[in-house]
Amino acid sequence: MPQPFDMTEAEYATYLETASIGGSQIGTIMGLNRYDGPAKVYDRILGLPTGYVPDNPHMMRGRAMEPVCADAYTRETGRILTTYPRSIREGIFRATPDRGIVSDWRHEGPGILEIKCPAHRGFERTKADGVDSSYYAQLQLYMHLTGCSWGSFAFWSADQWELYWFDVALDPEFVEGMLMAAQTFWQTHVVPRVRPAVNGVATVFPPPYLGREYTRLADPESRVALASLRDATESVKLAEARKEAAMDAFKARMAALGYDRVEVPGLGKVSWTSGTRRTFKRELLEAAHPELDLAPYFVESSVQTFRPTFEEAP
Repeated sequence: MPQPFDMTEAEYATYLETASIGGSQIGTIMGLNRYDGPAKVYDRILGLPTGYVPDNPHMMRGRAMEPVCADAYTRETGRILTTYPRSIREGIFRATPDRGIVSDWRHEGPGILEIKCPAHRGFERTKADGVDSSYYAQLQLYMHLTGCSWGSFAFWSADQWELYWFDVALDPEFVEGMLMAAQTFWQTHVVPRVRPAVNGVATVFPPPYLGREYTRLADPESRVALASLRDATESVKLAEARKEAAMDAFKARMAALGYDRVEVPGLGKVSWTSGTRRTFKRELLEAAHPELDLAPYFVESSVQTFRPTFEEAP
């Protein structure tokens, strides 16, 4: 069978009935992808070699860590997740959500979960500066196609074994501009098979910024204070690593001797015993009794989070 770029007009029209724009492509079409432009999306839709994206370690890590991230998200939020067995299609758009969220007392109706498992630098950048605009567009498309009014991002760091998550509301104004940009791209480039410029097109809609602006402090007092905090943080990390290593060594010593309680004269006592604990699983109660309204039993309180992110020391 000929490739889309070699098809007759009739063959190509039939092909376009099954072609679509997915969530990972919508932000690129809008000019929100820092790595690729609309030409790459065009190449991929038409099956051109330049549109082929080979598997790489980042993709493999993401697939391997997705269920780990989903489990961590469930444990931390108490939300019940569902999987989507197939893509959701509407016109030229396609959604393949990572997970669905059954419900949450803070939102109306079900939600969509988008999972990302970036490398360490990308994970820290997201916590400091907010989510990439192309990811934001992806989740907005998924919410629009599934009829959900809210969604959630779950970022997982395999290096630190850490979860970072936050919720996002459907942005109808952004969605309107996003759909318009994609429709224009489809009619201007895909249908007539006219490849867009390599440098892409101007952003059709202002990209969202979910981080916050930083005020620049260049005075000596601020530099000294933050440098001291950075050095102290590094010292704590090193101390924690030494502590873990020492604990592992002493555990190995106790295991080899077969004792669970020991005393070292002049130094101290150590116990290493097994036990059980009881944990209340709210999600199980909600699943067994969906008629219960638990919202009145949750108390919200404001928190102010202090989260320093350091550049590498010179």
